[in-house]
Amino acid sequence: MARVEGQKELIETALYDEFTFVVATTYTQISLFTIPRGAAGKTYANTNLTGPGGFLTGIKSMTIRSLALIPESPMTTANLRGMLNGWGALMIEDKPYPQPFNLKLLAGGPQMIQHMADLNAGAAATVLNAHVGDGRINNVLSFTRPYLITIAPNENFYVTLNWDVPGAPFIPAGVNERMLFVLYGRYARSVV
Repeated sequence: MARVEGQKELIETALYDEFTFVVATTYTQISLFTIPRGAAGKTYANTNLTGPGGFLTGIKSMTIRSLALIPESPMTTANLRGMLNGWGALMIEDKPYPQPFNLKLLAGGPQMIQHMADLNAGAAATVLNAHVGDGRINNVLSFTRPYLITIAPNENFYVTLNWDVPGAPFIPAGVNERMLFVLYGRYARSVV
């Protein structure tokens, strides 16, 4: 592939943002992709969103093939249930795409499916990392043509996650819990 100044290139990649559930805090709604890298202490470990939060600036755009929700920290069964007992939406110009979704649909990986089956069968509280693998592309909310979703240059976007009380996640004690939300797809950016 030639690298020509002023042109754009397309790469298959992931756009991600991390959220930390703080101990002894109840959540009813959070927004992701609103704080870019370099703001509020966020680094590449937390997000790869650059520029103003909620925008792909210049000629940047992304055609999304799939969405995934990846629990990152060792997580107890109760905390996992609380986090997945909600709904979310990818908002582009304040309109949901494709439509609001149940968070359980986005928890990736075959090990997560087994973990959820164990929970539904009444298994004792376990630590999530004992069951969950990479959680990336195996069990995610995916789209195919003609149903791909595109965030065009300079369109406002964010992901909202919501919990209707009493299903709101509450981390009672221990350590803060982290979760990564990932948009997979084709990303357009300037060559130079």
